[in-house]
Amino acid sequence: MIALLTVLNASAQDDIVTDAATDEAAPAAVAPAPVHEPALKAPVLWAVDAATTAVLVEDHRAPLVQLRIQVPAGNWTPWLIENHGIEAWLRQNYDTDGDLRARADSLAADFYFNVREQRSTMVVRCLKRDLPAVLELVDDILTNTDYDTEELKRMQQGYDIGWKGSQKEHTFRMNQATHRLLFAEGDPRRISYEKPGSVETNSDELVAVRDAMLRLPGRVIGFSGDLTLEEAEAMVGGILPEAEAAPEGMEPVFYPLSVLPESAVESMDNLTQTYFAWFKAGPNWEAEDYAAWRVADHVLGGHNFSRLNVALRHDGGETYGVRTAGRGSENERVYSISTFTRLENTESTEEKLRAALATFHSEGISAEELDGAIGYWLGSRLSDKQSPNQILNETLWALGNDRTIDWKDDLNEAIAALTVEDVNAAITEHFAPESFTMLRVTEE
Repeated sequence: MIALLTVLNASAQDDIVTDAATDEAAPAAVAPAPVHEPALKAPVLWAVDAATTAVLVEDHRAPLVQLRIQVPAGNWTPWLIENHGIEAWLRQNYDTDGDLRARADSLAADFYFNVREQRSTMVVRCLKRDLPAVLELVDDILTNTDYDTEELKRMQQGYDIGWKGSQKEHTFRMNQATHRLLFAEGDPRRISYEKPGSVETNSDELVAVRDAMLRLPGRVIGFSGDLTLEEAEAMVGGILPEAEAAPEGMEPVFYPLSVLPESAVESMDNLTQTYFAWFKAGPNWEAEDYAAWRVADHVLGGHNFSRLNVALRHDGGETYGVRTAGRGSENERVYSISTFTRLENTESTEEKLRAALATFHSEGISAEELDGAIGYWLGSRLSDKQSPNQILNETLWALGNDRTIDWKDDLNEAIAALTVEDVNAAITEHFAPESFTMLRVTEE
């Protein structure tokens, strides 16, 4: 049972000050404003062992606790894909009798499992009073050897139905086309738009890969909420098994970017509108002008009164919406300008889209637009730190993406220091209309 520590808060009273010269009571001194310790503390990191990092974000405002277990393998990891690690991770709390999920329900504990590009995470949220029982359940899930075969079959059925449905959905087809045009076959950046493989239903195979995932070096155990450092340190050592050397095939293999055509068409039946994706490869996080590029992107298509929205929606009435997407990563991603319009309006909308980007590229942004973009970034960053769970999630994101835990704050500082000249130089470099490929998704 975890010992709960009681925090005692002392209070003091101000004395009446006496003026020694007159022996008369002097006015009471104005007490200094109390210095309140922030409710949310900065994350504390420590090494559990050579292969495991622990993180704690304390917040004692409510008796709630979150636990995150993160391992450095995801759906871009060749070894994980080959060994069916995705279903092994996502369905490890599905035993045949449903006992694991029933116990979670009885504790009112929320369990989430996700697999991202290069990391997989278990998230658990519960009341602090239930934490001992929840930790027992976590251990039973992480050592479960009885995967529910029927649930795995349902997972396969969901994949099959989802794939068929996606071929009739214009947004998926548009994104699929841009990724297939930019990235070579076999590049992990295409995986989300390719047909899913078969789901493994053999429990022994799934247990083996799940156990190997839990033993990977670079794993992280994170806590947030109503815990002290002493409490977290006391429990963190018994959550994961002893680490082992990572197997071969852990690193994703990225291929050179393809040479893009000037335009392309993706045909679909029964469309009443044309959908556009004007796209190219965006810069990665390491680009020297990445901060300036993010501001340029915001001015161009990042809000309701961006350049593109004004030109195509507010002034022209060509479309209900236009946006940019693809904000960068540690490697190049698809960066796209997307919109839609009715079929008979296809040509005029494309003309206005091209004209808006040409003006943006040739003239750049104004000082007023820069101030607005910087204000947006500084303000929106505050909303990222409202809860201990947000801070913990961001910390694990940084660790899982080989970033410093202050990387996003450092990016905001870089954005705040930008000049109009900095942003316009990035616009000249990255937003030349001729560097984009115009994709139309339209009726055959």
